[in-house]
Amino acid sequence: MPRRSTMGLAACAMALAPVAAFGAFGDVSPQGYLPGGGAAPTDVDGAAFSPDGRYLLFTSASPISGQPTGGVRQLFMRDLLTGAVQMVSTTADGHPAAAPVDDDADAPPFAASLDGRFVVFSSTAADLVPGDANGGARDVFRKDTRTGRITIISRDHLRRQAPTGVTGQPSISSDGSRVAFASGAEPLAPGDANGVADIYMTDLRARTVVLVSRTAAGVQSPEAVGQPAISADGRAVAFQGTGAAAVLAGGDANGLGDVYVARPAVRSIVRASVADGGSAAGTSSLPSISGDGSRVAFTSTAPLVAGDAGTTPDAYVRDLAAGTTRRASAGASSARPAISVNGARVAFASGADVLVRDLASDVAFRASRLPDGSPTPGPATRAAITGVGSVASFTTQPAGATASGVFVTEAGAVSGTAPALTARATLSGRRVTVAGHASDPAGIARVAVGPRVARIGDDGSYSVSFTARLGTEEVAVRATSGLGAESATAVGVTRAAAARGRSDRAPRPRALRASAARPWVRATFRLPMRAAWRVEVRRRIPGITRARAFRMVVARSGTSGSGRRSIRLRVPARTAPGDYQVRVLISSARGLGTSARTIRIR
Repeated sequence: MPRRSTMGLAACAMALAPVAAFGAFGDVSPQGYLPGGGAAPTDVDGAAFSPDGRYLLFTSASPISGQPTGGVRQLFMRDLLTGAVQMVSTTADGHPAAAPVDDDADAPPFAASLDGRFVVFSSTAADLVPGDANGGARDVFRKDTRTGRITIISRDHLRRQAPTGVTGQPSISSDGSRVAFASGAEPLAPGDANGVADIYMTDLRARTVVLVSRTAAGVQSPEAVGQPAISADGRAVAFQGTGAAAVLAGGDANGLGDVYVARPAVRSIVRASVADGGSAAGTSSLPSISGDGSRVAFTSTAPLVAGDAGTTPDAYVRDLAAGTTRRASAGASSARPAISVNGARVAFASGADVLVRDLASDVAFRASRLPDGSPTPGPATRAAITGVGSVASFTTQPAGATASGVFVTEAGAVSGTAPALTARATLSGRRVTVAGHASDPAGIARVAVGPRVARIGDDGSYSVSFTARLGTEEVAVRATSGLGAESATAVGVTRAAAARGRSDRAPRPRALRASAARPWVRATFRLPMRAAWRVEVRRRIPGITRARAFRMVVARSGTSGSGRRSIRLRVPARTAPGDYQVRVLISSARGLGTSARTIRIR
């Protein structure tokens, strides 16, 4: 893998999948057909893409995968590169859910991670996970499409399910580790006291459940909030609230429904549905958020920009970084607009069509057409778009058909970008800190420093500390965006041997005494000054060099301190009788000093 500013394999798949699946710009392809190629007898509704554009999610009660559905609506995932279809709403051993998965014409309540491995959805099915404690109440599920494992995400901080279930509406981060969803009346975290639905985020890697729709001061909306949309990097969550949710953000005085963006790590909430030369006198809802959380698309009846008469709902995009709001649609838009992960394009329903607008060129492209290029006979709804905005989807009922179907349209390639990445190394004694900043419009999903994964700050900053090796080494730093694109760099770290070596001037442990009484070895000594210490029990073995002359049996270390120490070490039961060395090393500002004694273990 190249080291500098390279695109990862996921980004390659992102570019290849649409081309292999659909062909040239503007090509349209139906997706919800049966294994034999025939039309599904029941509605096929969509849709949502995996960010890499390879997988498409949709629902139907028809056996799209060839597996019986039990006559209820199931969730399917189609591989647009191979054409293979998998039923997702199944148990770990492949049995379909006994109750329908949730679906919503305004905002599909299901989503996939970057490469389609993890899929989240909500359902009242009680048979998907063994031990489902709330029966037919609604839960949020995460399915691992590789292993088949399925888990309940909507649990509280003690891993308990809500007795009456949750609202659902899940959204997932690019790496699949964070899931945002709307709760129910029961609290899922301490401090949730409003008795209505809130927005939560479950972090499966950190094993935490965070109440997102609460201010740093602990204020919650007295009325339910919902429709969460999590950024690809998992650090921002957009959601909608009624006029009562105005308590969540300062300056919200219109008394109407608005769209908010929360950043849980820094406990901040801002209102995104604000006017830019217009008026906020209207209801805003149904957010979709870019990968880094900087851009939010939503629908609103308010004339948020100058020249908008405010007679019909429109699709808007708020750039939180630039502080600007723009109108994406030029006609009615009642369902949720979908913004690409890189924030470059937005798909939305406008009148009877689904359009895709490139935000840089301000050019709109009509995605809702039949494969022969003719207009759809009925209205097109449920706009969806891939992570780079190169493919869009819509749902419509073709002429003569008895059910709706899902179609995808090639919207043209979008040039990829690699994350901006900086790194620097700072050495302090034995410890080195590698820190820097990583950013990308698609969000930064991961920063790896050598074999270590860094914790990324809300502003893209990261820092990792570890013990440096003696001599000079080059530490690789790699950043991965929410679309799988990578950038890499390296920093040099030099730690001189003298920083660890012995010194004649360095103080040594004093009054060292050692004794053995199986299974314990005891060492007592005094630290002449403030120093870190290490006690080792080792056995002398034949060897040419000093480094090979001893074999470690057991060791114990302590932090910086001074004065008398009495340390016990438990030797393994398999330790053979014989003579052993007890060595004490102390590391101080004046260097490394050692003392040793020989003991016999019987």
